[in-house]
Amino acid sequence: MLEYERRERDHFVNGVVKEVESMAEGDIVRGQPRFEAHTRLIVGDHTRVTAQRVVIAVGGRHRSSRMSFASSATN
Repeated sequence: MLEYERRERDHFVNGVVKEVESMAEGDIVRGQPRFEAHTRLIVGDHTRVTAQRVVIAVGGRHRSSRMSFASSATN
């Protein structure tokens, strides 16, 4: 099941990346956002964006290569 989930995630992420890359630069707002209301964001101290739906990209990166990670988390 894990391999299936990876393929589905990768397919979804690749679609989102292509969609964002095809957007006009003026449609992308960069900065630190916070919700001012249910359908309104304020980015930085000056830019307000009102929309029914908002995508906030947090800078994560899609990795296509398999990597091993050692867990260092403690409870």
